[in-house]
Amino acid sequence: ADAAADVLWYRLVEEDVYGGRSGYPAMAVRIDARTLRPRLDILPHPLRAGSREVTMQMYSEGDAVATLRLFDALGRQIAAAERLTLRRGENRRSLPVPALRPGLYFLSMHATDGMHFRKTVIVH
Repeated sequence: ADAAADVLWYRLVEEDVYGGRSGYPAMAVRIDARTLRPRLDILPHPLRAGSREVTMQMYSEGDAVATLRLFDALGRQIAAAERLTLRRGENRRSLPVPALRPGLYFLSMHATDGMHFRKTVIVH
């Protein structure tokens, strides 16, 4: 049997109203395997100004290793990347950050299987 026939590759590309494009890493999905679909929630949300950590709650259908990064609205990374291991089921982790000012932030998660997830974080 051809192993390549059991794998589907795709890449998401977003286009904004001004014609700008953002591309995400290519993903491979095994057609006959269970696909990892993590859910990522921020607690509490919105956060209060001055918060020194962002707490995430994630659900994973399988084991994976993920890297988390926090960016400001201008795309600057404002906290050190945090590598974590996701276990099947509920996972909770806190990411230490510098004191957050009011505004919009983006939490990015990349998992070893190619999964990319981005969550908006509001601080007021």
